[in-house]
Amino acid sequence: MNKLLQVLLVSILIFTPNFVLADDYRDGIKAFDKKNYKKALEIFEPLAKEGDAVAQYNLGIMYSNGLGVGGNLKQGFKWLLRASYQGNEGAQSALNYLHPTLGDVSGNFINGLANTKDKDVYQDCEKALGPHHQNSSDIKCKEVNISGLEIIEFKYRVNGKKNGRGLFWTRFDRGIEHTFQIKNKESLETIERGFVGLEKLVLVDFDGSGNDKIFWSGNSWGSAGGSHDLCLLDPLTKEKLEMSLSFIDSGGKPIPKIERSDNFLKLGLDKEINFLENIKYNFGIDGEPWVDEVIVKGSPENPEYGAYFWLEDNKKLDLGDGLIKIRRYPTNPLGGSLVKKLEAGKITYQSHFKSGVVAHNTLTDDYYILWFPTNHYDWAFDIKLVENKKTKIMYLLLNGGLIVINTKTLYLKQFYTKSIDYIPPLDF
Repeated sequence: MNKLLQVLLVSILIFTPNFVLADDYRDGIKAFDKKNYKKALEIFEPLAKEGDAVAQYNLGIMYSNGLGVGGNLKQGFKWLLRASYQGNEGAQSALNYLHPTLGDVSGNFINGLANTKDKDVYQDCEKALGPHHQNSSDIKCKEVNISGLEIIEFKYRVNGKKNGRGLFWTRFDRGIEHTFQIKNKESLETIERGFVGLEKLVLVDFDGSGNDKIFWSGNSWGSAGGSHDLCLLDPLTKEKLEMSLSFIDSGGKPIPKIERSDNFLKLGLDKEINFLENIKYNFGIDGEPWVDEVIVKGSPENPEYGAYFWLEDNKKLDLGDGLIKIRRYPTNPLGGSLVKKLEAGKITYQSHFKSGVVAHNTLTDDYYILWFPTNHYDWAFDIKLVENKKTKIMYLLLNGGLIVINTKTLYLKQFYTKSIDYIPPLDF
């Protein structure tokens, strides 16, 4: 047994905390101490597969040393990585030993995944990222194959040599949680952890210097919309530009929203910033390209963008006394399943799951938005209408409070209360 693996083997007991030593663990450790590795493996393996970090660590050490199983550094690395991802310090220490050893297996992804012995061809970025990119012959891209892969190890260039190593690790057993690490000297440095599914991984050379920057995009989708997250990392300086393109499902066109990291205002990053600003048009929804807000803003009466204008006009709702004047925002029928329906003559009011409240004129078949949530988890789950000769007041009960709307004057007020039976004094 080589010296490296002897060090790892000793650490199996050092990093096994006492509080986890239930009967199964004690039996596994006893079997390990007696060199009954087959029995220890039978105990640790099912626990590791159930997600136990200590068992994953133990299993990683056993695979790395060939104890009870054939020696398999890649399997050992996989289990140690899973344990490390859950905060197991012993696994992180073991990874720092193992990573240089794995580096001797040139150009392979972990876990028997795609081989990276393809030619080092850096070409026009359109082939990697689509038609929208900077019109510059200096910028070249190389896409890393990520299709269907759970653990991705890749090399990037530093001063023209493939000395850099990066690692993406996606936990499908936790949905789409992922971590991204790069090798910093002799250790793995965590750059990002997130909850988006990896879409693209591209190495970008901006000036022909042979120093790659790492671009990746991820996505996350739910019943109320989703987002594309674009990141560009300089692995030498750790400068990371981030752009989030989000979409809210409003029943019409998805509402586009964009957020940028603060360093978009930083000097000296013009090429990198322009790169992201251009390629964002390739990351739309339902096969359509990204639509800039400036285009949407030119269509205030377009029913496909009714929810967008409701949110834009009423950003101040959560500020001050919560009183605003709304208008009739034309819309299409909202997305999301129907939660509550209230008929009042020719007008039918509808509340939708993770969406807003619309009024439907059944005679003209027109729809307009009365209220739309800034937080899609705060939909209206109950509606009451109180009407007299002068006013028609609607009450919307939300998870986070109460919305009161005068449907004649179109004044709206927000209250923070949990009961629709409590009707606050109205001063509008």
